[in-house]
Amino acid sequence: MPLRRSAIALSLVAAVGPLNRSGLTRPSLAAAAGLPPAAIASTHRVASSARQFVNGNCTARLIVAQLRVQSGCTIDQRITQAPGVLEYACGGGWARASFGASAFAGTFRGGVINLQIRTAFPFTDGCNWQTQQRIFGVLASGNLSYSYLESPMPGQTNCARPCGATGAVIATQ
Repeated sequence: MPLRRSAIALSLVAAVGPLNRSGLTRPSLAAAAGLPPAAIASTHRVASSARQFVNGNCTARLIVAQLRVQSGCTIDQRITQAPGVLEYACGGGWARASFGASAFAGTFRGGVINLQIRTAFPFTDGCNWQTQQRIFGVLASGNLSYSYLESPMPGQTNCARPCGATGAVIATQ
């Protein structure tokens, strides 16, 4: 697939903006970009010879293919504000992914990516909340998972019920 179509899909993800509902799927992403669904689905493989920088680090692009948020919830997710860029030690070790100003950090070991970010935010219930967000999976498959968990900060009472989310992230070159 030409790089131009990948760039269109990435631009579309950036244009979607914060997502507080379910429903961003590969077919809807492709349709909005004027592409056949296979154009998005066929981008999900990361070759074992990932692109390298001069300093020896490998990179991949991260596209949010689906985000499923519990009904009635608005979450402090950090993966749909901008397209993601994954950078990692090609031989294993550290890894990081940036989605705009938000940075996930973690490891790349045995072909498995494991990244996380923790955030905090005040909510309308008067409580301060904390989140743990993860992106993880076998990088060579191109199909990564996203999880979102939140809870009130310790010592708070009468807070709203916590929300959760899961998603699919596609890693491409």
